[in-house]
This record gives sequence, C-alpha cells and structure tokens, in this order.
Amino acid sequence: MTSITSTNLADGRELIYFDDADVPKPRTAETTTDLRPLPERGEPGEVRFDALTDEWVAVAAHRQTRTHLPPADQCPI
Repeated sequence: MTSITSTNLADGRELIYFDDADVPKPRTAETTTDLRPLPERGEPGEVRFDALTDEWVAVAAHRQTRTHLPPADQCPI
C-alpha cells in the first residue's frame, strides 16, 4: 500500500509525496513544512506599444538587466 502525504511549498505550490508502506517513519505535514524564506516577487510584465512595428509588445522590465551573452562560467545553460 502507498502512503500519500500532501504539503504546500513556501511559494504556494502543492507537493505530494508517495511513499511505500514499508517506510519506517511516515511523512507528516509537520515534517514536510517548507520554511524557506522567499525573496520579494519582481515587478509584473508590461505591454508597450512599439511605434516602429505598429504593434503591442510584452516587456519583462525586471529581466532587462541580464547580460546578453555572458561568459561561459556565468552562463546558466
């Protein structure tokens, strides 16, 4: 039989554990509480009118400070 334990992460997402019944110490909501401090959320995106293309475009203003082509040691991919 499977033991199912549901908990919420600090950002509000739900996390569900599926454990085998023979696990010596079953998980509880108290032992799976996510206590991580979260940083403040960034500003939401904006919709701006691009006069050159005569179109509305989505802009994520909080992401405009990223380096375009970072050096290999700083590249996240």
